Amino acid sequence: MNLMPEPRIIITAGEPAGIGPDIIASIDPARFEADLTVIGDRNMLQSRAAALGSNIEFTEYTDVPVPGKTIAVIDLPLEQPSVPGQLDCANAQYVLTLLEHACKACLKNQFDAMVTAPVQKEIINRAGISFSGHTEYLADICNAPKPVMLLVAEKLKVALVTTHLPLRQVADAINDLGFLHYQGGLGLPANPQKALTFFERAADLRHPQAQFNFAALIDDGLIPNKDPEDAAQYLYAALRSGSSDVLKLLSERPTMFTDQTRKALQAKLKDNDFYQGSIDGDFGPGTQRGIRRAYGLDG
Repeated sequence: MNLMPEPRIIITAGEPAGIGPDIIASIDPARFEADLTVIGDRNMLQSRAAALGSNIEFTEYTDVPVPGKTIAVIDLPLEQPSVPGQLDCANAQYVLTLLEHACKACLKNQFDAMVTAPVQKEIINRAGISFSGHTEYLADICNAPKPVMLLVAEKLKVALVTTHLPLRQVADAINDLGFLHYQGGLGLPANPQKALTFFERAADLRHPQAQFNFAALIDDGLIPNKDPEDAAQYLYAALRSGSSDVLKLLSERPTMFTDQTRKALQAKLKDNDFYQGSIDGDFGPGTQRGIRRAYGLDG
């Protein structure tokens, strides 16, 4: 009977001053139905294992699987001795070389998969090397133009829409993605229906431009199960965000919205004590004062 060979997995040791070597030193190879190989500084790994009281043994890598409490190591020496918890720019290139060697070994079918221990981006960038993360670095080695980070659990898979963005920029990026899908661009075919889902996400993340545009789409009848009250709510939220563009458009071009949406916005302004006039859809002086007050001006 021919048994399927165990998958060959290469593990990068990551930042030598970080938690990666400790995690590797705590591995029990017998618990894995795989042939594990580590790439890193073998002496450093053995020293960390001894400090943790681990009886694991790191041996030199060969093509032959190793038994028991032993893990094979592709020995790649540090540039400078490492002290746990003390980052050193001198070892930044070492960290990236681990990733490069492991990735290329997988591309050559020497291994079936790679696992990466954590790295510290800031110390790599402080060493003068531009580095935003594993995803982009490995994608560049693999010549993959559109890398996607995928988080996988037993019954759930999640792909990230954005990576390495400050939270305040996420809504901007999602709104831009909506325009790319709406118009087509950067290799994406035009898909207005898909674009609407991105516009709604950006609007719900309080992106003023997206809120205004999504209100206009609702007003045009392009969004199922949304009505003038919903459009008015997005317009009101965009106005309250302090967007001067929204203030200008509502002040100068209110008739770009239907009478029903204008009335709903007047009602929203009245509910919040910014307007005391009639709900008639006419954006006269009273409504204009209410709009400016909602924006944050005295009126």
